[in-house]
Amino acid sequence: SSNQLTIKVTDGSYIKVIDSDVIQISASGNYVEYLTKKGNFLSRTTMKEVAHQLKRSQNLKRVSRSHFLNFDLIEKSVQNKIIIDGDEIAVGSNYKSVLDEIRSTD
Repeated sequence: SSNQLTIKVTDGSYIKVIDSDVIQISASGNYVEYLTKKGNFLSRTTMKEVAHQLKRSQNLKRVSRSHFLNFDLIEKSVQNKIIIDGDEIAVGSNYKSVLDEIRSTD
């Protein structure tokens, strides 16, 4: 089940994307970057607001203070890192349980 997100982009436009089209979301200073299948969008928001927006999402999960990843698109995990869309993302120490979730075989 997909949830629709509204991203307020820095150019003043509002983009609608379904959460399953989002690859990853990362914090960058006072901005948050959304990497999606429709392109990349920069929004002036906080990770706290993003977390609130994503609380109903089944597939977008937080893996560190500065990253949310789409668990359906994870390619592999090695040690404390996750590979998604060719990017290597380190899992934060407070988020180690996500590695168990990714690696669970049931």
